[in-house]
Parts: sequence; structure tokens; C-alpha cells
Amino acid sequence: ITAADFFGNSGLSPYTILFGMIALFIVLGFVMDSLSMIFLTIPIFWPIIAALDFGMSPDEAKLWFGIIALIVVEMGLITPPVGLNVFIINSMAKDVPMIETFKGVIPFFASDIIRVGVLIAFPTITLILPRLLGHAKAAELLLLGEGFTGEQAAAWGIATEALGNGEATLAKVRQI
Repeated sequence: ITAADFFGNSGLSPYTILFGMIALFIVLGFVMDSLSMIFLTIPIFWPIIAALDFGMSPDEAKLWFGIIALIVVEMGLITPPVGLNVFIINSMAKDVPMIETFKGVIPFFASDIIRVGVLIAFPTITLILPRLLGHAKAAELLLLGEGFTGEQAAAWGIATEALGNGEATLAKVRQI
């Protein structure tokens, strides 16, 4: 049985599982740097998230979860006892005790918690720009027709290709 099957059949809500992952990211942030957390957790967490229904397409779920995961991983960089970013800040302010520096990041950590909550409650905030960029390939083709150079027009399509929406957008343009 895979982890995706286990959590998918657990009877837990997808958001409960997501909040558990977020809590684990924060706990791992106590002792690990961000790259290690990403390499360790994403190969395990992504198949679980992909198997759960958050009411969005798989491509949108990838982007949404990726943004949430990166924000939470970065939150780990300001949590004690490791808090790598806090150590860097404290090294620049040599006369400030470390405990004061950690106290100083509490408002930022709180705002990050609120930000993650908003992105979970309203995934459209995370997805609106990529949805707009999904039409970049159509804009590229229209710009070519208007006399722009290939390089100028291709700049519009790079993000679309990276998101994998190029073919769907080309199909829309062909209908016009």
C-alpha cells in the first residue's frame, strides 16, 4: 500500500492531511535547512496531495502545493533552534542578543501563518497569475501576426510552456 492510498482511504479530510504536512514542515524547520526539507519531503508529500481532492486540476494542485510548501519551508528558516536566517540577521547586529532576534521575528512568523491560511482558504489567489499566463501562447501568436520579432513574441510563451498549458492554448487560438 502506498502513502497516497493510505491517506486517501484514511477518512481524513484533505485539509487535515495538508495541515499535518504543514505542521511537519514547521517542526522539521526547527532542525533542518530548507533544501534538505524539500528533498526529504516533497517526493513523499506530493503523491499524497495528488491523490487528494482539493477541487482543482492536477497542474493547479502542483503549483498551489508547491507555493504553500515553499512558504512553510521558508518559515522554518526563522524558527528556533536552527533558524538560519535569524543567525545571519543576528551576526549583522552584534550587540543584540540572539533571544531578542528570535523575539523580533515572531510578528513575521505570525504573518506567514496568516498568509498560508489565506492561500489555503482561497487557492485562486495562488492560481490567478498562472491562469492569466496560460493565455501567453495565444498572445505570442498574435504578437507574431502584429510584426513583433520571434524573440519578443516567444517571451510571452515561455511561462506557458513551463506550466504545460501550451497545447491547450494553441488549440484555443486555432479556433479563433
